[in-house]
Amino acid sequence: MGFHLSAQLVRYAIVGVLGVFIGGAGGVFAAALIPDANGVIQGCYDNKTGALRVVDSAANCLKNQVPISWNERGVAGATGATGATGATGAVGRGLTSLNDLNGLPCGTTNSGTSRVVYGSGGAVSLFCDDSTPPTVTDARVLNNVGSTDFAEPDDAFFLTFSEEMNGNTAGTINVVDQDGTTATVRCSIDAACTWNTARTTLTVTLTSPLSNDAGTTPGLQIPMLVTAFGNLTDTAGNAPDVLGSQDRLIDYE
Repeated sequence: MGFHLSAQLVRYAIVGVLGVFIGGAGGVFAAALIPDANGVIQGCYDNKTGALRVVDSAANCLKNQVPISWNERGVAGATGATGATGATGAVGRGLTSLNDLNGLPCGTTNSGTSRVVYGSGGAVSLFCDDSTPPTVTDARVLNNVGSTDFAEPDDAFFLTFSEEMNGNTAGTINVVDQDGTTATVRCSIDAACTWNTARTTLTVTLTSPLSNDAGTTPGLQIPMLVTAFGNLTDTAGNAPDVLGSQDRLIDYE
């Protein structure tokens, strides 16, 4: 019994076998080139048989094949839904009066403390007081009459501070000389104490003989060292840092 194959069937069979071999070889050969550098996959589509062949270039398509291409990267998805609204923050501290502004951190480094001051006529002033104490930056004898001791009326010295002071003219200044003699200069009692316009320099002039507690040598000798202040502060109420002062030795420099 014999079999008869039509010419068309034979042709399709040959094309199919060649397609397997050629497509397989092309797949192995083009493995490193598919997809291309841009992520595009090239193919050849046969209009008659519907066969699709992946190639590394559209130039490899036959006359009866249509070059096609597609990108393996999918289309960007839609923007996701907006997230839920966050919880409401805590209610901030409110002001019930101007007094609430007292004691708050202030200044460029928050090292100060705010202070409210009420004046006449309803005036209100807000200050930022630095907690850093003032220091003495310069101390010198201005005048010494009579004996070499600092004791007679018109003997005078001045003290310069690192910042504006409270301008008190009734404070006290304690001093000691090299042999241990001590004295307390009482502004408005033993001496006239005046400030410069900036209230940074205090001039002390004796108005009566200055009593002292003698050390090994009688009399308060020059130079003498400032050891303490009374009722002399900066505008924030900070007492001077005597031990940390740059210059507290009253002499003729």
